[in-house]
Amino acid sequence: MDTGKLDLSPLDPERDAEHWQATVDRLLERVDTAMEQRSQRQDDALQLIASWRRPLLVAAAIAIVILIPVEIALELNESRDEPVTRLAAMSASWAEADETPSGAEILRAIADGGRQ
Repeated sequence: MDTGKLDLSPLDPERDAEHWQATVDRLLERVDTAMEQRSQRQDDALQLIASWRRPLLVAAAIAIVILIPVEIALELNESRDEPVTRLAAMSASWAEADETPSGAEILRAIADGGRQ
């Protein structure tokens, strides 16, 4: 880390007054030109909103690119959880009925969603 003092004297406008005034004059000319161009366009509210079209479309495309893989991952996870949930429900019903299911009955319960 540099602990020395920072010399800001080149930024002093009184050091070279002519250069500073020329810089200010150029800046004011550019501002005047920009303001004149803006007044000639006469943009209304609808044109302003329409000018947002491209950035909004880009943002929407980025959101879709992000959300589609997330949705697919959630669907895959959900499809893996569904057979487990069905098996748990069937196991609970078998336990209440004091039944011991066979392996085939367990596989059928997973495959057909518990519909018998």
